[in-house]
Amino acid sequence: MDVIILEDDLDFAWNLENMIISIFKSVDIVISTDNFEEITGYLSRMNSPALFFLDIVIGQESIGLNIARLIMENKMSSKIVFITDYPDKVLFRSVYKVHSYNIILKKSPCFEEEVKVTIESALRDIFIDGCFVYQDRFTRFSIDREGIIYIETVKGKKKVCIYHENGVYMLSMRMDAMMQKLGDGFCRCHDSYIVNMKKIAEINYRERKITLSNGGTCYYSYMKRKEFLSCVKGEKDK
Repeated sequence: MDVIILEDDLDFAWNLENMIISIFKSVDIVISTDNFEEITGYLSRMNSPALFFLDIVIGQESIGLNIARLIMENKMSSKIVFITDYPDKVLFRSVYKVHSYNIILKKSPCFEEEVKVTIESALRDIFIDGCFVYQDRFTRFSIDREGIIYIETVKGKKKVCIYHENGVYMLSMRMDAMMQKLGDGFCRCHDSYIVNMKKIAEINYRERKITLSNGGTCYYSYMKRKEFLSCVKGEKDK
């Protein structure tokens, strides 16, 4: 998942960045800036849901709120978190509640935990009731999670292909982020492949070749063989 930070205190922004990347290896901080025009420029080219941390500065509230409105109008599946030093002026104003996924106080003694829980919640929300939901500038689709057969990286592009019982879907998402969201029943058997363990039809252990239920094939790598074989054993033991 991509994270975008709008914060005029660059030291605070730097600390927030480092805190996030130390906890979430699959999260990319694509922009951290005090320039709202960089954020609006990013909105015009983003192609996958993101989590926005927007600083609310009293006297300049319109900047954060205007960006929030743009996000809500064009990127409905993205999430907005307001961060502020002014609890009395922000927490009880309905306009912020309408526009935000969460409001976090910078001086909260639980600030790090609140950021952690917020990001974990945003990551989970990509999957709704057993479905994988994806939306970008041009496309929105929802597919049954259990119908996913395997996932493959697209060479030369920052994209993945989801091979599903109902078709093939291409989207912009990192494999480690995808794996984190898929959870149990899926295995990262290779840097380039994730497989649904229930969709494996045959395994050639000599060639490390996996044949899937749709006739497709992929491979498990030497480096990930222990992890994959453990997944195979776990599936047999169910």
